[in-house]
Amino acid sequence: MSNVSQFLFSTAPKAITAGGPGSNGYWRRDVYRVPGTFTWTAQKSGKVKVQAIGAAAGASGGYPGASGAFGEKTLTVTVGQTLTLVVGAGGVGSLAAATSGNGGATSISGSPVGGTPLGLTGALGAKEAATSTFGTAGVATGPWDMSFAGALGTSGKGSPASASPLRAGIGNPTGSGGAGWGGAANGSGGSSTHAGSYGVMGAPGLTSTGGVQVNTDNASLHGKAKPFWDLRDVDSGGGGTGLGGGSSSYSGGFGGPGAGGGSASAAGAAGGASVLGGGTGVSQSATLGAPKSGYGAGGGANSSQTGGDGGDALIMIFWDEVQ
Repeated sequence: MSNVSQFLFSTAPKAITAGGPGSNGYWRRDVYRVPGTFTWTAQKSGKVKVQAIGAAAGASGGYPGASGAFGEKTLTVTVGQTLTLVVGAGGVGSLAAATSGNGGATSISGSPVGGTPLGLTGALGAKEAATSTFGTAGVATGPWDMSFAGALGTSGKGSPASASPLRAGIGNPTGSGGAGWGGAANGSGGSSTHAGSYGVMGAPGLTSTGGVQVNTDNASLHGKAKPFWDLRDVDSGGGGTGLGGGSSSYSGGFGGPGAGGGSASAAGAAGGASVLGGGTGVSQSATLGAPKSGYGAGGGANSSQTGGDGGDALIMIFWDEVQ
């Protein structure tokens, strides 16, 4: 299984984890999580599995950005065959009067795929103005085995989660916390991989804890995550709410992979960031912009400043089947 920090914080554009066997029947995994164009070369003949999340749009002030789509495909390759991978960048957040940036297109092409590439459109930007729009959520194109579309945001609420192997992307109709793969936020805490959130605490995962309200100096309690291999293995809690006011401010807690970040409930605190697929909470800070969302999650809303950037795309290739 992969260590979460290794997956998220490696500086290389591609991180290879060997070991296993993995939970999905493959020994090796290649991860492409930095925007750009890459070439993957088959080192063994056999089946490979591709999982990908498309790039999200940035937020326009208090309008969160739309989130990215998900696709999964099993391919048959021979030694030396190549795949061309394009990893889209998340859209840039903007002030309310401007349209936020679009997410970049993501694709997988090459002879193992055939003539039509596997594609994930980038989500299109929002605009909070007299002629307001929430943009367009990302969708999958091409011959995926399974795919789900992203989601739109709601004015002044936490950002939507990306689509996942479980379901389509999820938005927030009422909550200021970030949505997760498990549901919407109906409070200021972030949703988890498996459930929506209520109140200031992040929703717990099946076996992991959700974040708690940050109320002590230098506290950074957040949604915890277990190691994972396949995106279906992700189990993590949502981030907790941050506080502001007086001479101190406390940032919202981080959501674990697939979970939403917590919001900032008062001016002076930053909204909680998300990590992978979950939405970012609302920021109420007059001086800080909303944080960048996790992979494929829509940009976080910030009613007083520039909206947050949408999450970049992600491509994972599993190879070397367990025989």
